[in-house]
Amino acid sequence: MMTQNIQNKRDQDLDVFFDAAKGADLQPSADFMARVMADATDQIALRAKPAVKPAPKAGIFAQLLQSFGGWQVAAPLAACVCLGMFAGYLVPDSLNYIGGTDATATVTETLGAEDIFLAADIEALFQEV
Repeated sequence: MMTQNIQNKRDQDLDVFFDAAKGADLQPSADFMARVMADATDQIALRAKPAVKPAPKAGIFAQLLQSFGGWQVAAPLAACVCLGMFAGYLVPDSLNYIGGTDATATVTETLGAEDIFLAADIEALFQEV
């Protein structure tokens, strides 16, 4: 009960101030409104986004590279193309045993031992032990 009386006393004390404010002119002055508008205009200018410059146009090579997916995709693709050209152009008959045929020519018969020594190493990788 005591706390309710204290609360009522506070409300009555504040009612005097609220009643006085109800009768007062609550319109802001023109000077205050002009300062608020000037501050808002300054904030709009500060927060305005800068004009975006268009990106420079990429060259034809860069566009082609980007269409493949960038360097991360183009480099392994180029390595596979080189290996495929090597296997298909230099030693086509030596790869017949992958298909199961018995008549295969060795790399040294196709190229000669002195022509390319890397081909013999590749052939050794494919031989069965």
